[in-house]
This record gives sequence, structure tokens and C-alpha cells, in this order.
Amino acid sequence: MRRRCIAVGACLACGAGLVACAAGTPSTSTLLEPLEGGGQSGVAERSFRVIGDERAFRALYAAVHANRMPSPRPPGVEFDAHVVLAAFLGTRSTGGHHTGFGPVTVEGGVARVSVAEESPPAGAVLTQATTTPYAMATLARSDLKAVELVDGKGAVVLREALP
Repeated sequence: MRRRCIAVGACLACGAGLVACAAGTPSTSTLLEPLEGGGQSGVAERSFRVIGDERAFRALYAAVHANRMPSPRPPGVEFDAHVVLAAFLGTRSTGGHHTGFGPVTVEGGVARVSVAEESPPAGAVLTQATTTPYAMATLARSDLKAVELVDGKGAVVLREALP
């Protein structure tokens, strides 16, 4: 069985080893590329998504940016070659929380993508405002059969079969 481990670049906004925290953050991975992320989204519940088509992505993007007027246009994604990964931490009572996607391993046609969460250290001076941190990235479909998103403890939080 062939196994590949994909290294990812550091995201300055979130810490080493994360991608998809901010648009334009470079990644050394050829499979996983950051799309966008930040501290405010229109998605208040903790959730994880794998999006494989334009219609579903437009709906998700509208939900993410529901609190912005006018709503920005979604970035172009070639869904015949990529899927979009999304992680939402849910509502937090302060700033300083971040999420992103970490190392990707591929084994037997299944991509295991780490979803990282960072919380502020104890005693940190923080923005006293409600935040809804999120991250989105594209993952190359290549010869993948499924995608698993795993948390920091290695537990699968979402498994999605790819057509």
C-alpha cells in the first residue's frame, strides 16, 4: 500500500503547520492550498465540510459571508480537479481563536487531513468580541476516493466519499 505524507507551509496568522487561515498564505503542499479564513463568518455552529460542486460551494460561501454587505464573490474553484474543505469553530466569546488544515496523508485513496484548532494562551490580552473562526482550503482530487478530516487527537470528525 502506497502512503504519502504532504508537508504544509506555516500560516503566520495561526502558527506553524497550518494552512488555509488567510488567502494567499503559501503552502508547500501540492494537494492542499489555502482558500481563505478568518475570525468572522456567518456560520455560528461548529462544523466541518467537504464541498465537491459549484452550487454547494456558492451556498456555503454565501453563508460564510452572510454578515458582509455586499457579499463578496466566491473565488473560482475547478471542481473537476479539487474539493473545498471548510472548518468552522463555532461562536467564541473572544478573539485569539484560529483554525486551519495541517498535514495531509494519503493511503489507499483516502486523504486524511488534520484540522487544527488554536486557542489563546491563559492570561493573553484579547479582543472582547464574539468571533466565529473559520478556514477553507482546496484539496486536489487526484486519485482520491474519500476525504477524512481528523481533529488534534486523531479522531475522524468527518468522512466524505468522493464521486
